[in-house]
Amino acid sequence: MKLNQLVLRVAAVAVVGMSLPTSAQAQLWYNGDINGVNALSSERNTVVSQSMAYDNFVVTGAGWTINSVFGNFLANFAWSTADYEIRTGVSVGNGGTVVASGSGFAASQVATGNTAFGFTEYTATISGLSIFLNPGTYWLGISPVGTGNNNNDRAFVGTTSGTNGNNANIDGLSFFNSTFFGANFVNSDTQTGAPSDFAYGVDGAGSGLSTGGDDVVPEPATMTLLATGLAGMAAARRRKAAKA
Repeated sequence: MKLNQLVLRVAAVAVVGMSLPTSAQAQLWYNGDINGVNALSSERNTVVSQSMAYDNFVVTGAGWTINSVFGNFLANFAWSTADYEIRTGVSVGNGGTVVASGSGFAASQVATGNTAFGFTEYTATISGLSIFLNPGTYWLGISPVGTGNNNNDRAFVGTTSGTNGNNANIDGLSFFNSTFFGANFVNSDTQTGAPSDFAYGVDGAGSGLSTGGDDVVPEPATMTLLATGLAGMAAARRRKAAKA
């Protein structure tokens, strides 16, 4: 593998097994398991000084409070920290606005049991966040930080087709930014050779969600049944009191 290798491609080896990342919070968005088609450099280490792949998710309802962000990476090194960014208004050549970010945040590394392209797949999770996002479209990027002990340390975020996703946003639109590779928010397909979506996700609390959220607005029929039940309980209490 060339030291400046940017992308892992399908010609290497297929993915073995699939699994959902585990999470302590409600899963608001998960774009899906890696599909073994491509994986793009998204890392900071002794080989690559900076690179980050971004994919978009849509905040619904009255907004979401993000408690953690995660991504599935093919990697050959152990990490304890990662960088992350959440942006709005990203377009070609334009990084938009950073609404939340962190450099060298504590990040867990959990093997999923999958392998592809000769790498082991791990879920990197940055927890302990408290970020409120108003309804709209946002862009998430995560880069595991290398230990600096090995000149071949690499990490590539896997592409996904939405398998096992939750509120997945499979639109083929994603971006790549890297001072090392000379890319200024270019469409990821210029690097991977095809429209790409990445195996990212967020956990937290949200309203108005049909799946995943822990603060779901009840359906009207549910509200009617609840009101009927409460009225019935009140009437029963009145009858019991009258007989006493």
